[in-house]
Amino acid sequence: QLAVNSFVALSLAAAAAIAATALGRGGLPADAGRAPAAASGRSEAPVAAGVVVALPLVALCVQRSAVAGVVLALFGGAALAFLLFEALRSERVERERLFVALVLMFFSMLFWAFFEQAGSSINNFTDRNVDRALGAGPLIPASTFQAANPIFILLFGLVFTALWSWLAARRAEPSTPVKFAVGLLQLGLGFGALWLGAETADAHGIVGVEWLLLGYLLHTTGELCVSPVGLSMVTRLSPARIVSTVMGGWFMATAFSQYLAGLIAQLTGVHSEDGAAQVVPEPSATVHLYGDVFGQIAVSAVVAALFCFALSPLLVRWMHGEPDAES
Repeated sequence: QLAVNSFVALSLAAAAAIAATALGRGGLPADAGRAPAAASGRSEAPVAAGVVVALPLVALCVQRSAVAGVVLALFGGAALAFLLFEALRSERVERERLFVALVLMFFSMLFWAFFEQAGSSINNFTDRNVDRALGAGPLIPASTFQAANPIFILLFGLVFTALWSWLAARRAEPSTPVKFAVGLLQLGLGFGALWLGAETADAHGIVGVEWLLLGYLLHTTGELCVSPVGLSMVTRLSPARIVSTVMGGWFMATAFSQYLAGLIAQLTGVHSEDGAAQVVPEPSATVHLYGDVFGQIAVSAVVAALFCFALSPLLVRWMHGEPDAES
């Protein structure tokens, strides 16, 4: 019931925010609700053929993760090769901007591969090792803590918007590469909090809920640095002739990050001495396993953040006067 109430409350808050935005702009645009203009002289047959071919392939990928990995590697490699070819045959400004987009795609892929542990390894960690007791009442379901991220987004989204606006007015807003680096750094610190919680667990392997909430908070603030700027960055930096293709490459990298997230989550599996997976392992058997994996993710994210920080001056120079390149 708590999850349902949270969903309803968040939906009402989102509706109120949309209404306030519309009223603040004097109402909806005059063309709101009109049918989009039809594309003239363009055949939809290639799109239909692509859908027919893609549907069974997607269904197979959903059912078999090994096939999904092969498909992502093949299509991702082909997409990367095409984008590199386009970059090399472009004039210098377009080429360097496209290189920036590709580099930030890589860092985005790392970010989401780590961030998406929320629905797998972190959720299992919550279920098995986090103190979910609400006073003397029943245990809070582990899935309920998935609401922490959207709640923190509602609480801090406007704060970050105001912060960027305040910094922009003083010509001090961080560039997009720096925002990516800050996001990765906060993500690493969030996993560091989870690692520290696992290291300070009690004798039964139970971790205080405050460590989990701190981890979610840092993950969310990291997300607020990365997620809002990603798609706009792709649009701004891509050559006009291939902007939709580069956008497809961005989503391909996102898909690959989800696959990597699954592989990382498998590292937290607990097995018995004969190699068989334990169905319900004891908390004391899982707490340090989760802690070790979270610690490795924390180190990896921080190293990636430092690498992104180091590259940011070059990336900003290669952006050639984009709105945030002067920050």
